[in-house]
Amino acid sequence: MSRGATAKRIKDGTYTPLPVWLTNQSWYQNFDFIFHYHYPHISTEDPMKIAFTESPEKGMADIQTQMKLTRYLTKYLPPGVLTNEDIEAIGGRFLAQFDPESVVLLTKPEDIAAAYIGTAKQCDRSGRHSYGGLVSCMTYHTEYFNLPVHPVSVYGDHGQGIDGTGLVVWYACHSTNKPDAPRNVVARSIVGGLGTDSPYYIRIYAESTQLEHAFAARLKELGYQRRRHLQDAKLAAILVPNSRSDYVMPYVDGDVQRVNLKRASEATGLPAHFVVTDYGEHTVGRINGSIFAGDEDEDEDEEETFYCPHCEEDSPAEGSRDVVVRFTPSDFRTVLRTWCASCVENDTFRCEATDLVCDIDVGYRDVRSDPAGDDSITVAEPHADRIAFLCGRTDQWYHRANFNAIAVRVSADCTEVWCAEVNTEHFTRHPYTGEYVSNDFTDYDPQKHGGVTLVAGGTANTAVVTLTGIGYTITNTAVSQENTL
Repeated sequence: MSRGATAKRIKDGTYTPLPVWLTNQSWYQNFDFIFHYHYPHISTEDPMKIAFTESPEKGMADIQTQMKLTRYLTKYLPPGVLTNEDIEAIGGRFLAQFDPESVVLLTKPEDIAAAYIGTAKQCDRSGRHSYGGLVSCMTYHTEYFNLPVHPVSVYGDHGQGIDGTGLVVWYACHSTNKPDAPRNVVARSIVGGLGTDSPYYIRIYAESTQLEHAFAARLKELGYQRRRHLQDAKLAAILVPNSRSDYVMPYVDGDVQRVNLKRASEATGLPAHFVVTDYGEHTVGRINGSIFAGDEDEDEDEEETFYCPHCEEDSPAEGSRDVVVRFTPSDFRTVLRTWCASCVENDTFRCEATDLVCDIDVGYRDVRSDPAGDDSITVAEPHADRIAFLCGRTDQWYHRANFNAIAVRVSADCTEVWCAEVNTEHFTRHPYTGEYVSNDFTDYDPQKHGGVTLVAGGTANTAVVTLTGIGYTITNTAVSQENTL
């Protein structure tokens, strides 16, 4: 059995190929001449592992080597291509799609809160978190909100008829043999209509566009339909300590961001609770973790005010919100200040990658996000460096999830990062070195610029490339193996 037979089995469906989100990664495609000789695929014996043809001898004997994806990448990729953290993240994502128990419905309020808090990689006592991973305005520790419970605790099953909502999470599986290690949440969505014939989900938060689409497909398989709001959903009414009018309340996703407070009723048997409705008296679009819902016998004419540090004036509390005024460079934590509605309207922008409102002085980038069109998203400048790259040729930013960055040699002593998809007519891949070379660099020499050593006694059409101890003889565009793997 040859390697060609392995390739045929992948093509005819006998072997399941690796997922597209993995093989479309730029680092994978840049080293496809390694993977081409292994033909890695999903193991038929253990779908949590990959299988590959390790050597020509094993190929002839029809022996497929099984290995964890993380171990395979560590062993065969050149050092420095991926960090250990990158490899662990890829391994967890790979395992999640084959683990039927990795998508979980949470209905206990404390479990829902734990899933939100667990997405922040690092938090100090004030609750500020560093970015990287799945985060949003509610992924702060409870202490940050100065509340007895986390704001998202209003969701879930509180008994006495206050139920019907929950949180569906997609956990990354363990890519190591540490079952007690915490599992990151790679996607989540608040759901409603539980216990009815029409459960639904609202907004999906996911680590990447591919994961978002995969999670949406999984939710559909589980019977959830897409809805744009939580209309008519019941949320628990949890009073803030020492208050008669302030209630715990998160930022509620969806197009309907108003609620009514329903008092406890002997007729219905329901305790006090909130109902999400278009005609609600109270707004639930703030991110401070609570709302004011005054009792009928209270004087609500007195307007609540606070000191806005941006305009340095006493301002109405209505419409105020937390604003990111800077990101700390060492750990990328956010520094937040509460601004009045006027300052928020005039001097901020919304970072579409993190859903955070930021001070205009933080700076932003327009990042192209759609390969099929020209759609762009606004991303805070410090965060753009983490999720996007600047193309040296077009001087435009591109989202790493949807575009591939490649290193292109543009001169004898200079390479630039280019976007592969939009510059296909402006570079070629050298047949000897595998290096991407600008079409304008006509003096490219594979020996001088590409680090290629000619085979002794050979010609200019024969060269040797060595990668992590694997030797290949490259003749024109054909690659023949010099040393067995």
